[in-house]
Amino acid sequence: MLLPLAVTAQTYSLVVGVDGLGPYGIDAAATPFIDSLADGSWGGPGYRGAITLQAYAGGVVGTPTQQVTLSGPGWSSILTGVWNDQHGVTDNTFGGSRYAQWPSYLKRLEAHVPAVQTAGIVSWNPLDTYVFAADGVNPAIDYRLATNENDVATTSATVAWIAGRARGSSAAAFIHLDDVDIAGHNSGLYSAAYLGQVADVDSQIGSMLQAIRTRPSFAEENWQVVVVSDHGHRPAGGHGGQTQLERTIPIVVSSRTTVAGVMPVDGVGPSQIDVAATVFNHFGVPAAPGLPGKPLGQVAPPSSPEVSLANRLVSHISFDGSTAGSAGTGGGTVEGAVAYVPGRFGQAGTVASYGGGVVRLDGDFAARVGSQTNFALSMWVTFDSFTGDPAFFSNKNWSSGANTGINLALQTSGGPALDVNTMASGRVRRDIEPYGGMAAGRWHHVLLNVERYGETLLYVNGALYGEITLTSAGSFDGAFDFTFFNDGTGRYTGGTVSGLKIDDFAAWDRLLTDDEIAYVARAPVPVVPEPSLVAVAGGVVAVGLARLSRSRRTRQARSAHARMPSPSCSRQ
Repeated sequence: MLLPLAVTAQTYSLVVGVDGLGPYGIDAAATPFIDSLADGSWGGPGYRGAITLQAYAGGVVGTPTQQVTLSGPGWSSILTGVWNDQHGVTDNTFGGSRYAQWPSYLKRLEAHVPAVQTAGIVSWNPLDTYVFAADGVNPAIDYRLATNENDVATTSATVAWIAGRARGSSAAAFIHLDDVDIAGHNSGLYSAAYLGQVADVDSQIGSMLQAIRTRPSFAEENWQVVVVSDHGHRPAGGHGGQTQLERTIPIVVSSRTTVAGVMPVDGVGPSQIDVAATVFNHFGVPAAPGLPGKPLGQVAPPSSPEVSLANRLVSHISFDGSTAGSAGTGGGTVEGAVAYVPGRFGQAGTVASYGGGVVRLDGDFAARVGSQTNFALSMWVTFDSFTGDPAFFSNKNWSSGANTGINLALQTSGGPALDVNTMASGRVRRDIEPYGGMAAGRWHHVLLNVERYGETLLYVNGALYGEITLTSAGSFDGAFDFTFFNDGTGRYTGGTVSGLKIDDFAAWDRLLTDDEIAYVARAPVPVVPEPSLVAVAGGVVAVGLARLSRSRRTRQARSAHARMPSPSCSRQ
């Protein structure tokens, strides 16, 4: 139950739903206005922002709340605050809906705050036809407009609606934009068309924010802005199943009372059903019985997780003047010419010419994890330019992707791009393709979370970029130790790269949790000095392990182990 807040006049809510927006789009496309919401700068002094790139759609897998990642169920969950086991919508026909029992959050606001002015302005007409029409009368939504997949018209109407609110009023609007999803279906997740539409939507959100800021009474108003999505996309486009790319969505919340930073995820993470509760909290409206969501942006990000990240940390190389391992962890051995230059944190390793030097990871990490142990690899990478497909971290001969091992390389497909190749011994080659974007001249955090008999997930800058839905079974122990700045041979000739730098490498013989992934994507891996680890081994570390275990079970509960085929649907 939400605690009632003191509600005054001039309380406003704008929820912008971006159909088909996955976390990859937020990171890879130019999104300055969404970024300004995430850090609160859009509203000037007093506004703060919170973001997660690891919220989930599709309910909790294996429970009655599990639902297909289609727009009908997804937007119904966002608007009502419940999953399909309550709202009844299981596909895009909206058959079986129970909106009389579970109305939209706008109708509930009308009942609790009679003076509030509400609006539903949507590009996808069925949201108006089925959801807002079902809200009926007594009270009814004050203003409804469906633009038939015309995001430009939706944006113009929203800007006009914002400008038209009288001084001293209170108002709430839900806005739906559709073009990102259309581009995903037509061109695929990693396409230039998809990223171009994400950039266009960001500009449209910018127009809405400008309309808010230019209100004569903005300084005395209390605004909350939320950006959310109904689902992600598979690499080739499409959705409806339970893969992590389809289930993982971004959520951004900004207001004067938002707790700034990255939203915590471990435990019961943020989801699309939390949007309604977030708006209710802003207006001081108590949640209706049966609504399971929670207000977002009200919990501080996790503090520096030194103890948990030190747990089963096998290797950590800071590249601060050497390749020695930190705090007793494994380091690396230099072959040829490796230099140290200003990096993402402190110094980074680099080579003057591709093939002129490498660093070999000590301890044969691939042999250590064998064929049964989960593991995670993390590093920061930047480059200036490249040709071909130069490997920058590998334990195989990259002349053939069918050789045993793991290979990270740059690639020109959709480029510049990241090519992740995996091949377990005597098993099936599995790649993450058609690759995720990697812009030149920018530091990128690259993380692989490899679950045996589960998924291999690729994160770039904390955003889920790609997945192998079933990890290649067997050992990844290739012919070489893991090698930085080249493939395992150290002499790859299929490409070249200039300005290649690598910083803050870490390897664990376990999976990282969602909060740990978010943390290392914005800060160096914190390493507890070895004496401290010994001192707390019987206490704090045990607590950390218990927390990690709980978090792991939560991820399993909503993971994609139970696969569902994508329903045949002309519009998903």
